[in-house]
Amino acid sequence: MLQLCFGDSVKGSLTCAPHMSNTVGGVTAVVLSSAKPLETPLQKAAFAVYRTLAALGERGPYEMGALLKYERPLPAAARHALAARWRTLQAENAPLRAVVDGQLCSVPADFYDTAILEKVPAGNFLTAQLIGKVLSECNLGISDQLIYRRIERLVKAGKLTQVTQGSGPYENMLRLP
Repeated sequence: MLQLCFGDSVKGSLTCAPHMSNTVGGVTAVVLSSAKPLETPLQKAAFAVYRTLAALGERGPYEMGALLKYERPLPAAARHALAARWRTLQAENAPLRAVVDGQLCSVPADFYDTAILEKVPAGNFLTAQLIGKVLSECNLGISDQLIYRRIERLVKAGKLTQVTQGSGPYENMLRLP
């Protein structure tokens, strides 16, 4: 028996698909998007509200056991379909994959640039400020490292200007040209 816990129904299931398509003994899965939001002690104390945690990495270790009540069998036909979809995406050989309208799609490297540029503050700003703004306001499900790499490309393309070199990469002072 293979047990899986997906961060969402699209990315997690597709990246695991090749490993589960021919599994003998069955596969069960927990898909977080189907689970009810859990309330963490920190959230209760700080915000006193429920928050849906979309990514598996946003769940604390004490919450993982509670997720097992959402475990469901994953039929062989579904496993094979997921594996076929993953092979299609691999064949497209795109630089990035993103969830667009609930579907995992191949996208160009500059896919997130518009969202990043929309969050550029007025005047001079630190790279870290822009990264933090994108992470907190855009809910793109991408890493700070990817945002940083895209900011580097935006500087090289002349869409952002480096004002000063910081002591670390996230400490560069930038502005719009």
